[in-house]
Amino acid sequence: MIKYFIFIFFIFNIINISFSQESVQLVKGRVIDFESKESLIGAEVKILDNDTVISTTTDTSGEFVLKVKVGRHSFEASFIGYENAVVSNILVTSGKEVFLNINLRENVTKIKEIEITSSKRQPINSMATVSNNRLSAEDASRYAGGMFDPSRMISSFAGVVGSVDGDLNEIVVRGNSPSGLLWRLEGSEIPNPNHFPDGQGGSGGSLSMIPSTMLSDFEFLTGAFPAEYGDATSGIMDLNLRKGNNTKHEFSFLIGDVGTQFSTEGPIMKNYKGSYLINYRYSSFSLADQMHLIDKGSYNIAPEFQDLNFNIYLPTNKCGNFELFGVGGNNMTGNAATLDTSAWKSWDDRRDEHEKHYLGIIGLKYQYSFPNHRTYLKSVITASTQYDYWNKGYIMQNYFRQTDQKEEYQNNYINATVLINHKINSRLSLRTGLIAKEIKSDMYQDQYLWATKQTHVWVNTTGQTSLWQAYFQLKYRFNNKLEMNAGVHYSVLSLNNKDAIEPRFGLKYQLSEKHIFSFGTGLYSRMQAMPVYYANALSPDSTYSQGNKNLDFTKAFHSVIGYEFIPNSRISFKTEIYYQYLFNIPIYNDPSINISTINIPSGIPFYQMENKGYGKNYGIEFTLERSYEQNFYYLTTLSLFNSEFLAGDGKWHNTAFNSNYIFNFLIGKEFKVTHANSLGVNLKTAYRGGYRTTPVNLQSSATSDYTVYYTDKTNTQKLSDVFNLDIGVNFRKNGKKHSWVLSADLQNVLNEKNIVVYEYRAATHDIVTIRGLGFVPIINLMVEL
Repeated sequence: MIKYFIFIFFIFNIINISFSQESVQLVKGRVIDFESKESLIGAEVKILDNDTVISTTTDTSGEFVLKVKVGRHSFEASFIGYENAVVSNILVTSGKEVFLNINLRENVTKIKEIEITSSKRQPINSMATVSNNRLSAEDASRYAGGMFDPSRMISSFAGVVGSVDGDLNEIVVRGNSPSGLLWRLEGSEIPNPNHFPDGQGGSGGSLSMIPSTMLSDFEFLTGAFPAEYGDATSGIMDLNLRKGNNTKHEFSFLIGDVGTQFSTEGPIMKNYKGSYLINYRYSSFSLADQMHLIDKGSYNIAPEFQDLNFNIYLPTNKCGNFELFGVGGNNMTGNAATLDTSAWKSWDDRRDEHEKHYLGIIGLKYQYSFPNHRTYLKSVITASTQYDYWNKGYIMQNYFRQTDQKEEYQNNYINATVLINHKINSRLSLRTGLIAKEIKSDMYQDQYLWATKQTHVWVNTTGQTSLWQAYFQLKYRFNNKLEMNAGVHYSVLSLNNKDAIEPRFGLKYQLSEKHIFSFGTGLYSRMQAMPVYYANALSPDSTYSQGNKNLDFTKAFHSVIGYEFIPNSRISFKTEIYYQYLFNIPIYNDPSINISTINIPSGIPFYQMENKGYGKNYGIEFTLERSYEQNFYYLTTLSLFNSEFLAGDGKWHNTAFNSNYIFNFLIGKEFKVTHANSLGVNLKTAYRGGYRTTPVNLQSSATSDYTVYYTDKTNTQKLSDVFNLDIGVNFRKNGKKHSWVLSADLQNVLNEKNIVVYEYRAATHDIVTIRGLGFVPIINLMVEL
């Protein structure tokens, strides 16, 4: 451990800034109507935790400015005819100004029935009823193991299983495959925005290309989504970029053992409310590798990646507001074979494997509020390109490289959305919209068959299709306690003219300030990944063809009942009971082979599939949370569930993701060292059941030269349970006009190398055990000014 402390001491001495003056900072924000998004002029905003009353009112743009001391503060916003809202424990530092978006709900009745609502518990999407989680960028920096990654943050929430492999951030929601997750940015669907993505149709990778420092509050939904969301059956990751400071230029710089990051933001020009925000990150694990700080797993080439994010805000006086935003990144890693034949002790020494990826997204968002102050229009168009390359081979005795598998995919997307929201009155709001997605893919994937010494090409073509979606939804508030959400979503796929009509419904009843009941239900669907439609699949007559082009949407029915108990402003207890019935799942319709896409997190099936599969997930979740107040928080979740599927043999089996139980516990405390300095300590522990797998039939695999499983033992093998412990420590110092933070995020401190999968290796005709990463320390120094 001494080398880690030496490295921390080295970084700590890069900068030595000492200030004794008490620092102040500006807190800015905007107060708006929750439903119509209109600015509330003259709303009062005050600090709750100050010795003397400090307050202000919003201007004609609904904006406010307060000057406060550095530290943590809570703010309350109020407006005549609206419910009050409290924003608690906002960290104010000397390095950056703070901007708050505060939503107020209009009272349905004249007499207030609920005095104060917490904006943290208020969903971002006003139509969401159940199974929604609101997160902030600060949560990502606070939670141990977060790595500034939104995907790793949500792995602590009820019903969500993080990856067994520390190198992946894939998201399993309530026993569903990660392929059922939808990513959105600024209201538009985007391709999987992760470095080192986990394959075609997957939703995870190693680390998000969009760091939490770029995000404003965002939302993660785990079931019974409102009608606005389509093309998803398991979960919604709905991200929003924050806007840059429009009055002051600010900078931040991060350096650590795995890379650097630079961020800048500020006004575009003087006396204009437009702003820019740019973040660049370059990461190479070479330094950490040379110092033996990291475990690279099965690779020996240290991974490298870089990404660039930007958001340019361009408001106008009368024509609405524009935002130009973008995400881009590339990455590479691999394993270089040992070229000294005398050093070859196993086929791993001969393995030569390389992968590289890049992603580019550029989008334009337009939002316009109509003069009636009750209607707004939001339109977003994005263009994306994604390239994935993976090549694995072995060096033979004559130094000839024999390719074992190769994948090369280029996917191009154009997504366009139009949304109109109209608030008729304090009770009734309507929302409708259109979504169009155009996809063009160049696809190649092959596999070398060692027995026949031939290469079989699974897909080698160009494909194109469009997905069109439309929805309508309404929200009706009977009174301040009871509200209803209802709507319908429609989808049609141009490739084969398959369509889906999906009704949605939700209810929420707030019996009192302490008791909230909720219910949500609906139908949901998701198209298959492009290579699935175009693969040269094996049909029952043992021929290969593009036999999957007529596949329908995978579909799911969700039903959720929830209850939340809020004894005080700090503590909340929530439980949800859910049932999901999945149908139209592509399977290989053969009684002897139980192949279903419900068990596939990514990639393409090598068989001709039919929409004749079924699945069911049911369980109960518990969440006990103490929000961050008085410099202390905790979050504990327990999920008990079962996940099963039915395929060719007509019997119910465990799905691959049926781990049955998940327990998470997070706790953190911030200690005030002086008036300007603080020390934070955070801990996260996770324990869950192991995934399921089918034992590999070694004899049949060796004969067939590809992995063959025991057909009568579907998912009967349970991997070992997973236990992880992460510890985070950070020290913050506030100067007069800038601050710095030294942090150590120690992941998997017990060095548990959990089993990921048992894999058949054709080159060696044996079964190998693939394990996840061990202990990974991430040490950073961030300076803000």
